[in-house]
Amino acid sequence: MKRPEGWRSNRPVGVPLPAYQAVPQYEAVTPVAEALPPESAGATRARASAIWRYLVAARSRLTAVEWSMSFIGVLGFLFATTTYRLPIGTASMIIGILGLFLLPGGFRFTTSAGIFSAFLVWAAAGAVFSPWRGVAFEAWLEVGKVFLIYLVMVNALRSRAQIWFFMVFFLALFGSHPVRGTIINYLTGNTYFGRAAWYQGIFGNANDMAALTLLQLSMAAALLMTERKGIVKLGALFAIVVMPFTILVTQSRAVLLSLGVFVVVALWTHPRRARIFGAIAVIGVLLVAISPEGVWERIKGLRYATSTETLGSVDEEGSATQRWAIWQAGLRVIKAHPVAGTGLDTYKYANGSVSAALGDRDAHSTYITLAAENGVPGLILFLVLVGATIVQAEAVRRRVRRVTPDGAMQLRFLELGLICFLLAGIFGSYSKLTFLYVHLALIWALAAACEREAAEARRMVLMPGRGRSR
Repeated sequence: MKRPEGWRSNRPVGVPLPAYQAVPQYEAVTPVAEALPPESAGATRARASAIWRYLVAARSRLTAVEWSMSFIGVLGFLFATTTYRLPIGTASMIIGILGLFLLPGGFRFTTSAGIFSAFLVWAAAGAVFSPWRGVAFEAWLEVGKVFLIYLVMVNALRSRAQIWFFMVFFLALFGSHPVRGTIINYLTGNTYFGRAAWYQGIFGNANDMAALTLLQLSMAAALLMTERKGIVKLGALFAIVVMPFTILVTQSRAVLLSLGVFVVVALWTHPRRARIFGAIAVIGVLLVAISPEGVWERIKGLRYATSTETLGSVDEEGSATQRWAIWQAGLRVIKAHPVAGTGLDTYKYANGSVSAALGDRDAHSTYITLAAENGVPGLILFLVLVGATIVQAEAVRRRVRRVTPDGAMQLRFLELGLICFLLAGIFGSYSKLTFLYVHLALIWALAAACEREAAEARRMVLMPGRGRSR
C-alpha cells in the first residue's frame, strides 16, 4: 500500500483566502454599551502587580541562562532534527564541537561517554568482520555522529537554567511539529492502516513516533510538577493531555502499555498522589472518550498473545505472528554471530539470509537487534550505558532531594520516561533513534547540575557567619 503524504506546515504566501474563509461583511449597527461594574482600584493594582512580578521572574530566569557556542549548537541541532525546516543540523553540531574548546569550565569526558566510546570501538570491530562491510561502516559513521552529539550535550548543559530552557525549547518544537502533524493527519484521515504519524524523517513510523512522544511526556511531567505558575506550566499541562492522545492515535500497543506503566508508577511514587489522582482520572476518561476505536481492538487482541498457537488472532493484519517468526530468526542470527555480530544496520540482510520467507525485515526488538548486529558484548555495553545513567541519576536524586527538591523531582520523571521507553523497546527497534541518546545526555547533565547545586548550598551553610548559631 502506498504510504500517505504527510502533513507539512509550509503554507503558501500571498494566496487569497477562499470564500468560505473570507471575513463576512455585515451592516453597521450602532453598539449598545452595557453598564459594567467598575473594577476597584485595589483590584486593578493587584492584577498589574501580579503581571509585573511574573514578567520580572521570567526575565530573571532567561537572564540566568548561560549562552555558549556549544549550547547554541545543541539548540540548532534540535531545531533541525525536530522540525525538518532548515538543513542546519550538521552546521549546528560543528558549532557545538568548536564551542567545546571555549567552555569556561573546561572539557569533561564522563563515564557514560567512555562506555559509549567502548560501544563504538566494538561496533567498528564488528563492521570489519561483517559480510555487509560497506553498510556496517556507513551506519557506524552515523552512530559516531550521535556520540559527538552526546558529548557536546553533556558539556554544553552545565546549569539548571540551561537545562530548563533546553526542555522548554525541545517541548515547544516537538509539540508544534511532530505532535501537531500526527494529530492533523489523524483528524484528516491521512493514516496508514488506521495508524497516524507525522511521516517526516524519524517520525514516519508510528511505533517510533509513539516511543519518542513517551520521552517527551516525561519532560512535560517534570516541568509540570516543578513550575509554580505561568505559561510554561500551562504548556506542560497541555502537553500532558495532548501527548497521550498522540500515542493513542499511533496505536502502538507496546508504547501504550509502557504509557500505562508510566502513569501508574508516577502516581504511586508521587508524594501528593491523592491530590493528582482526580486530575489523572479526568484526563483518562477524556482520552478514552475521544480515542479511535481501532486502538482498543488492538489492545483487546493482546489476550491471544499468551500462546504461540493463538498469535494469529491478535490482529487481523497478522503482525504478531510475523513478529514471533522474526524473533525466532533473530535468535538464529545471534547464535550464528554471538561475538561480533553482523554489523550495524545489517539485521535486515541477516534476517533474509536465515529465513527467505520473511525476507529483509526489522527485528522489532531493540535487544534482539543489538545482539544480532553487535554480538552479545555489544548488547551488554548498551545496557551498561543506559543502566549506569539510571543508577547514577537515581543515586544523585536521593542525595539532593532535600536540598534541591525540584531537580530531584525532574530526575524522577526523566528516569521513569527512560525506563518505560526501554520497556517498549522489547517490541520495537529504538536503539538507532538519536533522541534516545539526547535523553540520556539530558539525564546525566541534570544529575550533574543538581549535585553541583547541592554542594554549593552545603558550602553556603558551612561558611562562617552563615551556619546555625550555637
